[in-house]
Amino acid sequence: GIMTRHPIHAQEGHRHHADPMALFLAQDAITQFGAGIMLAGCSWYVLDQTHNNTAVAAANIANTVSGLLVSILGGSVSDRFSPRAVALWSHVVRTALTVLPAILLATGGFHLSFAVILMVSNGIGWNLYYPASKALIQRLTDAGTDGRQATKANSFAEISMQVGLFSSGAVAGTLYWAVGFLPVLVISAATFIVGLLLLAAVREPGHSNQEHGKGITASGNFWHTVSDGFRYLGRHPVFIAWCLILYTPFIIGNLNRTILPGYVQDTLGADSVYFGFIQSTWGVGACVAGITATPICRRFRTNRIIRAGLAGLLAFGIVLFTVHSIPTAFVMTFVAGFTDAVIRIAIYSYLMKVIPEGYFGRVISLMNAANLLIQTSMTQFSGMAMDRYGSETGYGFVAILVGLMILLAIRCPMRNVTTGNISKTA
Repeated sequence: GIMTRHPIHAQEGHRHHADPMALFLAQDAITQFGAGIMLAGCSWYVLDQTHNNTAVAAANIANTVSGLLVSILGGSVSDRFSPRAVALWSHVVRTALTVLPAILLATGGFHLSFAVILMVSNGIGWNLYYPASKALIQRLTDAGTDGRQATKANSFAEISMQVGLFSSGAVAGTLYWAVGFLPVLVISAATFIVGLLLLAAVREPGHSNQEHGKGITASGNFWHTVSDGFRYLGRHPVFIAWCLILYTPFIIGNLNRTILPGYVQDTLGADSVYFGFIQSTWGVGACVAGITATPICRRFRTNRIIRAGLAGLLAFGIVLFTVHSIPTAFVMTFVAGFTDAVIRIAIYSYLMKVIPEGYFGRVISLMNAANLLIQTSMTQFSGMAMDRYGSETGYGFVAILVGLMILLAIRCPMRNVTTGNISKTA
């Protein structure tokens, strides 16, 4: 406590304690920006060099497959080790794997494998970072005891993530058009280094060992931790349905990364600057969602929010599939970004209340693995279909997927859930 701190260290301690959440959110926004400019630039760069949607899909699949391998372990890692340490390592990995292709690109010109390395760096880095960052938020807010704090923190995290991602789309498109791809990579690597330094200054609160240790015995080995996560999901299958709905926005966001470059270039006949700005409106929508989510979640039941959000995503798929104009692409991308984020904030805040802390990272990352499997197959099919039947076909796939998730949301509404010591109502 502050009272017991030694007076000489009090000031230093106070500086460190400034606000761990503010430091966390700052590094979150900065690194999301770095990842965002790299991903947006990379997709357009591959399309520019190959004129082939299937190649863009292949690069994006490298992102999802590497993410899949990591995510099966990622949550167990953040349940077993300090989430802050896991997040720090994720930044180290992303810095190294962004600098390497940048050097290769500067010395040897384009090769598809460089794009693949960049996508792998994102796949590994993001899927280590994401469950760890959520576990860290759960600790920093003590979500189990205060659901309102968790909603607020998740809203801020959503805003910081989207500020990073939406500004990055416009910046990447414009930078790419003006100076090419290499400067994009240099800036991206720099953001990961800054994020690393900020996160290093975050003090992680201690957690109740008894809560954190649920399902993780001192002697239990790593694989036991993973299989125990599977068993937990087996005992609470309803979480599987909710996590599938939770990850629908991620699947669609990533699918959009594969579909949008070809859609802008072929269907709309526009350039990388338009691509960047259209991509950005997704993040603008998500920021608005982050700002309005707390009142929305207070006012409406979680089930209603989720169904309304899925309806918005369905409209996004259907409208872009049938109406081909730049203004429509801007408006519907905004709608998708907004509804996408609202669904995520509502479900995350709910799951943080009902899943015990010791299982949270594992449940999220095991379900993330399922999400990445769906993502990989959807990305591959849409890339091939776009080359064969036209770029707008990708949005037809989006509409079909969301339709299925609406059925699932109606079939498995959120009700009272009892997980050991916590019983809450949706």
